[in-house]
Amino acid sequence: MMPAGSSSPYLDASISSRAADSTVAKDSTVAKDSTVAKDATVAKDATVAKDATVAKPASQMTGIIKSVQRGTITMTAASSGTATITSVNTAKSVITLLGQTNSNGTELARITLTNSTTVTATKYTTNYEVIVSYQVEEFY
Repeated sequence: MMPAGSSSPYLDASISSRAADSTVAKDSTVAKDSTVAKDATVAKDATVAKDATVAKPASQMTGIIKSVQRGTITMTAASSGTATITSVNTAKSVITLLGQTNSNGTELARITLTNSTTVTATKYTTNYEVIVSYQVEEFY
C-alpha cells in the first residue's frame, strides 16, 4: 500500500516516538532506515525491513545528553566562587572548563561539580580577578 501521491512503497515519514500509541497499518511497509516508536503497534500483515530500528524513549538511552548548563564565575579578592545550577545527577554528569580570563595572565583556576546544584571555581591566590566559564552536561 503506497501513500496517496507517492511512487514509493515506503511510508513517507517515520513513526514518531512521541506518539506512544502509533499504529502501522495492516498492509504498510516500513523502510529499512525508518525508526518506529517503542510502543508502536504493528499490524499482523505489516512488513518491517530487516534493519529497521525500534527506538527507545530518550529517557532510557545512555550516552544521550539530557541537559546542558553553561555559566561563569567571577572571583575577585576571594580564592573561590560558586554558581548555582539546576539539579543534575552527579553520577551521570561531567563538567568542562570552557575558558578563563584573568587580570595578570598567569592566574590559573580549576572547577568542580561540588554537588547536584553547585559548581565551585578555585584559584590559588587572592591577588587577581579571574573569570571562569563552565559547562555541565548531564546524560540519561
